[in-house]
Amino acid sequence: MIDFVYKRLFVIDPGLYKISSHHYNHARLIYSAAKKKCLYVEVWGNRYVTFKNNDFKIFNKLKAKYYFKKAKGIFPISLIIKLIVNNLYMMLDLNRLKKVRDIKSSLIYFPNVDHSIFGGIILWCFLSRFSYKQFKIVCRWLNTYENSALHYQFFIKMIFFIYGLFNRIYKGLLVLATETEYAREYFVKFAKTDFVTLPTPFDMLDFNENIQQSRGKDKRVKKNICIAYLGSARSEKGFNCLPDIIELFYKNNQNFSWGTRFLIQCVFDEFDSNVEMIRQSIGKLKVLRNRGFNISLIDKSLTINEYYYLLNKSDIILLPYDPRKYKYRGSGIFVEALAYGKFVIVPEGTSMAKEIVEQINGLTFKFNNQKNLVDIIYKAIDCYKRRIVQRENIAFQVREKHSNINFFKLLLSV
Repeated sequence: MIDFVYKRLFVIDPGLYKISSHHYNHARLIYSAAKKKCLYVEVWGNRYVTFKNNDFKIFNKLKAKYYFKKAKGIFPISLIIKLIVNNLYMMLDLNRLKKVRDIKSSLIYFPNVDHSIFGGIILWCFLSRFSYKQFKIVCRWLNTYENSALHYQFFIKMIFFIYGLFNRIYKGLLVLATETEYAREYFVKFAKTDFVTLPTPFDMLDFNENIQQSRGKDKRVKKNICIAYLGSARSEKGFNCLPDIIELFYKNNQNFSWGTRFLIQCVFDEFDSNVEMIRQSIGKLKVLRNRGFNISLIDKSLTINEYYYLLNKSDIILLPYDPRKYKYRGSGIFVEALAYGKFVIVPEGTSMAKEIVEQINGLTFKFNNQKNLVDIIYKAIDCYKRRIVQRENIAFQVREKHSNINFFKLLLSV
């Protein structure tokens, strides 16, 4: 394999359209690390980009989208047409690269790839007739398909089969990556092709600034435990179970519970197929709050600084994610919580459950078992007050492993 000396980096993400998302944070961290290496960087986001900021500017707005509602039963004709059109859009978006100088010494990085754009990437590479000696494309594939319908899995395997044929012709031009070692093992078996691991990046500069600011602002001894649910209010992230969990938590042991505060971010994405159910759950949370339950609701999108501030002020991070969706997938919030030395609660059967040290920096619960989850929350509150030194040592190791500088070195070396 040839050692590349890159002159340009293109970060292309059709899922990048709002400042409060992890798509934005990922692009920001890569941009920052590349600038430290004196590499020219361009970030391409979705055509629906709504933000203007000083971190980076969007050079091109992509016509291709990233999200699709999942098909029920056999693929409907409308979804097939959308997928074809979207992949063609992706190919046309990439065609703008031909106008870029020094394209032959560029690294093109896709932080979030799935079937809705991957076909367009392969088609563009094939029609462009470039080789790996000229530039390289790295695609970070996050979604897994172990619980999808058989015909859906067959469709995805066909995409990977086409990639395998393409890779025999243009070996090294297009590299596939994923975020955890567990996901890599899954994809190697599922796709019958090799993957590399690019873990979720974390910014030490942000961490140091937030720690110093919080110490300067609040020198009081903290009495109440804050349990936080941060991120998008989505069904697959267990948001709909929160009202019942919180109500059960306060009813079971009121003397113990009232010193605990729940911090819930309840901003949802319109593309979620269960959006009405999420609205109902938000309504239930407001009813509980009006009844006197110690709940703080955040109904706005957070800036990066606001998000990190709340993460730092929280004690326990609740991640009731569906293990059917997160058996192999990672989570940016999970990594950031561990890096900040927080105690996390995650379901059994997920890749996250394999990364925590029981009773030191996290606990696991049985998914779809509300009583068990409430019991685990009680236990987490007790564990959080102990083994602080051990938890901070693990947090230091997480920060080292997931630093955006280390991530960028891995990205350049694949």
